[in-house]
Amino acid sequence: MTELLAKQNDYKIVKEHSPLYRFMRIQMDNITASEYLPDNTSQELRWKLPPNVVYNLSKSYISYNLTIAKPDEVKDGGGNVVAQYIWTHEDSFTLGQDISFGTATGIDLCNLKFASNYSKVARKMDTKFQDYMTNDDVEQLYPSHDTTRDNYIASEDQKLDGSGFIGPRYCIPTGTSYDPVSKFVNYPLKAFSNTILALDKDIYFGNEMYLRINSNPLNRMAWISIDNENPSDTVSAVVPSAGTKISRLYLFLAVEQNQVLVDSVRAKFNKGEFKLNIPYTVGASIGTSVAGPTNINTQITKQYGKRLLQVLYTVFNSVNTLNLAYDCNNHDNVKLKAYRTALDSQYLQDYQLSCGEEDGNVLNNDDWYIANKKYCMDTVYLNKDLYKYNCFHLDRFYQKNEDISAENLDVGLELTNQTMNYIVESDVNLAGLTHFTFATFRKTVLCTKDGVFFDIENAGVGVKIV
Repeated sequence: MTELLAKQNDYKIVKEHSPLYRFMRIQMDNITASEYLPDNTSQELRWKLPPNVVYNLSKSYISYNLTIAKPDEVKDGGGNVVAQYIWTHEDSFTLGQDISFGTATGIDLCNLKFASNYSKVARKMDTKFQDYMTNDDVEQLYPSHDTTRDNYIASEDQKLDGSGFIGPRYCIPTGTSYDPVSKFVNYPLKAFSNTILALDKDIYFGNEMYLRINSNPLNRMAWISIDNENPSDTVSAVVPSAGTKISRLYLFLAVEQNQVLVDSVRAKFNKGEFKLNIPYTVGASIGTSVAGPTNINTQITKQYGKRLLQVLYTVFNSVNTLNLAYDCNNHDNVKLKAYRTALDSQYLQDYQLSCGEEDGNVLNNDDWYIANKKYCMDTVYLNKDLYKYNCFHLDRFYQKNEDISAENLDVGLELTNQTMNYIVESDVNLAGLTHFTFATFRKTVLCTKDGVFFDIENAGVGVKIV
């Protein structure tokens, strides 16, 4: 029999070595002033991470100020001043549309296309509810409970009661017509879940690594409405100007300070034994222009990893600017009526999942939520309505174990064939849609003095990328 003492009577001294991080502020590598004037184009934002430093990307964040100058005065035909309120999105990564992390030559350990659309859905699903409740507007995913303001849905004239409501804030207007905007943002890299950026591990490279973002145009960051209680009323674009800028744009890199852990990582590296399992997510999109039945096909190939962990499917409005920039609302099945997914010729559901409203007289309505409810537990997806405003479907090919880090497990669907097809058979209600799939793979990376190797079992074997 084993006897256990209560902690009040256990005096055994145990030495533990826990991570201890400090933030290294890194200026941009390609824009010396760490600021730029956003317009309706995209530009590269790049940071150079130092070599021979132990750091944790998931504890790091991107910090910046967003300033939007007040709009020029607008008058109607009678000479009356028309109200102009600037609105900003609050639950997406509006700074950039793509993000990557890799070498100077562009070989990437992360290359997440459509990162702003991905973050709209995946971050809510992969953020624990307890963590979410401590967020505020600086993190860009925060509870809307505010007794003085209602919570608005950016894509339509609809609001959710702000009093006591703990769902996420979707968008906010300036307080007074013709007010400018000044926002401070600390966006965590862990928000890009299922990538190395969200991997809660100390990592080490013998060479400089680069974090790159392709910025979003200004019309995907903010917009103007004539109403501060209706984000979709007579919308227009913010006009680029000298007073509208992104400034103080820094990467705050979480650098390990516990010397025992630093020495341990460096010793593994020097022996050629520093190996990582990393998630690698690949985004793909396809547009549909007519309503009705349609098939969405995504190729799954071994070049991205030896195992397939999951595929996330979501649907956005094809008008991807202004208030519709991050519109994945499928309440009242406004976009997606029903769907079914398959891998090659094997269906992953026994029947087509309906996205219609529940109805006691109709079989299977609302069963898309039932199929995905298990992925909503203890997350920001608090209920069925919130799920419908941020719609997704997930096919996961492994069982999560909360007691073991997923990256330490050899799990997922082994890709024995070079190419497979992930298929979504959908019935859509809206003519203009963009369908996104985000497939997550498992890669093995070995970091050595000779470079970085992909998908190897022993040093010196595999594909050298540095």
